[in-house]
Amino acid sequence: MSIDNQPSKTKRLARRPDSYTAVRPVILPKNEPDVPPLQGPFVRICPGIKEAFSLEYKWLEHVRDELNREISQNVLQISSAAFLAKKLLPNGENQLSRSSLLPLFQEEAASAAMICHAIGVITKAVNFLNQGQVPVVACGQPLYAISKKIQWNFLTVYGEKKPVVMFSRFRTELPALKALGSWIEDSGWTSVLVQAGVTTSGTADFFLKASHVSRTHHAHQVTAAALYILMDKAYKTYREGVDEGEELKSFSDWRKQAELESPQFHYGSLTLHFQLTILIFVRSLR
Repeated sequence: MSIDNQPSKTKRLARRPDSYTAVRPVILPKNEPDVPPLQGPFVRICPGIKEAFSLEYKWLEHVRDELNREISQNVLQISSAAFLAKKLLPNGENQLSRSSLLPLFQEEAASAAMICHAIGVITKAVNFLNQGQVPVVACGQPLYAISKKIQWNFLTVYGEKKPVVMFSRFRTELPALKALGSWIEDSGWTSVLVQAGVTTSGTADFFLKASHVSRTHHAHQVTAAALYILMDKAYKTYREGVDEGEELKSFSDWRKQAELESPQFHYGSLTLHFQLTILIFVRSLR
């Protein structure tokens, strides 16, 4: 685009600056680097995990209410993304994200020189858009290992407080979905999806191995909603059967007691918790 916001008519791309194309050589020491000690106490559970689960259960309650009400339209407002966005941004004051695909490099990615150069380019781009923000670099396992060695060897330039290096979303979400698929394999889950018309038999088998991440993610969202609705119906049946004078258990206490009394209920409850944990994790990455 030109300065006067008129589209450029030329088909030639501008020459990239030397700071982008020139990759300086980098040699890592042969000795293993000293791994920095952990800063602060190690927290096993995220402080906000209860709030995250509470938000997921509010979405499940919303799905239940939408299915129970009289439908005047053909479209149900049960999208998880839309519901959570409305809850997290009630005033709709969301900012449009800025994304860009930078020109690709011809150099081999799995090298210390290329990783250092990539971190430098990403840092400059982030500082240009939002000065002072810590850049986040996501990469696969082989590149992640090289990146951590660079950070541990060159603390002043690439230390862990300068760029944050993490596994890419695909490399973390995929193993989680595969683990969930192993957990529910041979449980009849794929047959239920086919009978409910959610998917075909061939596609359902792929969900166990998460061959298609987005479709597998959607299938577990549908399953989590179904499990919660069935659990909610069972709790209503329990409440209707409580005699006068008998103490009425809360949903949480009733669920714990049902898990102890029924192995099948315990399995379904753990599956729901497993699915919600992955959904929360994916939401944190997005």
